[in-house]
Amino acid sequence: LRIAFRIRTNAPTQYIVMPATGFLSANGSINILITNLNMRKYRRRHRFIIQAMKAKENDTDRRKIWNDANMENLDLVQCIRIFTLKANRQRSDKSISKEEFDELAIPSSSEAGESETTSLQVQLMTDEEKSTKINELNKQINNKLDEKRKECENLLEAVNEVKKLETDLDRATIQCNDLNKKIILDEDQQKIIKEKLAKMDAILDTMKIK
Repeated sequence: LRIAFRIRTNAPTQYIVMPATGFLSANGSINILITNLNMRKYRRRHRFIIQAMKAKENDTDRRKIWNDANMENLDLVQCIRIFTLKANRQRSDKSISKEEFDELAIPSSSEAGESETTSLQVQLMTDEEKSTKINELNKQINNKLDEKRKECENLLEAVNEVKKLETDLDRATIQCNDLNKKIILDEDQQKIIKEKLAKMDAILDTMKIK
């Protein structure tokens, strides 16, 4: 058994539902995160409706499947309505009882009557939680920026070191070329001196013979 589901609300600009559509297989589960963008605008009339219908194995587009005309057929589409209730500010998520949390477990049945239970865990995120989450994300971003900044500094130091080595290498190359030129000049001078000495030896030998 495979079903397609989607979650709709009568206050679409007030809530963010992630994911709002998708697919579920038998005995599968998925976490649905519902975020209230502004708790000050909350109204008790805010509702959510979960729609589910049988899906084929080759159905992959989680949005296109709901464009089919069959989705209007209530015999094929199961609808489950969820009512909202403003939580006490003094209560934390950890204080919610198991019975209250279990009320959010939604059973779904197939067209043939075979029942499979799929749990859609719905969590309302309060302004305080959002602020905490944003602070955590900002901290993570700042840490990442610091890491990137250090990496850039290390890279810049490495580039400067390479440039320094290149400068030293160029200087050494120039010195080496100058030294080679001097060696060649010395060799030429030594060659000239040897030729002159050879001529002088020849002249001396001639004078001795006479």
